[in-house]
Amino acid sequence: MAKPREPWNIRPAKKKAAVTASLKAEVETKARDLIENVLKPKYVKPPKKGEQFNYITDIEAKWFRNNPRRVSDKGVKWLRGKSSPGGN
Repeated sequence: MAKPREPWNIRPAKKKAAVTASLKAEVETKARDLIENVLKPKYVKPPKKGEQFNYITDIEAKWFRNNPRRVSDKGVKWLRGKSSPGGN
């Protein structure tokens, strides 16, 4: 008969494979190349006339744990250098 589990140990932690430094560097260079040559020219454009919100201003890649992620920044009027949201 199987040994009963403790309630706090329902699922033991899974061991995740670590990303080697060489693989991480290779992925970063390929992602940077893809972003600069394909994604930014296609998707990062100046806002249309009268458009203040919800347009892409930048695209970048970041690592989250062992996974690369694509991140895009959305434009807001005060981010374009007009004035800060708090005043002045």
